[in-house]
Amino acid sequence: MILQAQNLYKSYTPKGRERIDILKGVSLSVGERELVSIVGASGSGKTTLLNILGTLDTADDGELRFKSTVIFSNKKFHLNQEEIAKFRNQRIGFVFQFHHLLDDFTALENAAMPHYILTGNFKLAKEKAEALLVTVGLKERLNHLPSELSGGEAQRVAIARALVNSPDVVFADEPSGNLDSKNSDKLYELIAELSQKQNTSFVIVTHNNRYAELSARTFEMRDGVLQQVR
Repeated sequence: MILQAQNLYKSYTPKGRERIDILKGVSLSVGERELVSIVGASGSGKTTLLNILGTLDTADDGELRFKSTVIFSNKKFHLNQEEIAKFRNQRIGFVFQFHHLLDDFTALENAAMPHYILTGNFKLAKEKAEALLVTVGLKERLNHLPSELSGGEAQRVAIARALVNSPDVVFADEPSGNLDSKNSDKLYELIAELSQKQNTSFVIVTHNNRYAELSARTFEMRDGVLQQVR
């Protein structure tokens, strides 16, 4: 297994209000090259779970393990902040609802940035990024700025950026949320294809059950509880 999460709990206590339980003993495992979808209503805890799995947030309790590495257990991280940042850069990719590309950098430079941060070798980073951008159908857009790209093209750059360090798993939070239905369809088909071609697992949060059908397994988050539905 690439990822194993066991009995994750998470709650918030807004000022002057009672505690709100977001995750109530959530467990999830993800295998190699597996495409997993998580569906559910807004506010059900999907994004909170994704942030914890991606080490962007901490759980109150439970265990998170990547392959043989225990990331979180007994209510604490087992890595320091520097180690977590390095782990996240090398082993995890992220795609969000908005592409978050750097405005003054080309598609190629944006996609290359994580590998440059990892290695300090911009030539190699650009070579890897270019190969991925060609794979996602952007051969003619390498030197275009984000403002010169369509929404679907910008999101494909974001996917290439997420893959450039050959991560074990990519977490995608409503990656087609800002796209029309035609481009959304293309994006999910691309993700399903890349999961196999790039030997990378994907965990996707989506409101759309139709897109979830492209996944190997689908889970539903309801009131802080995760259940497999397909």
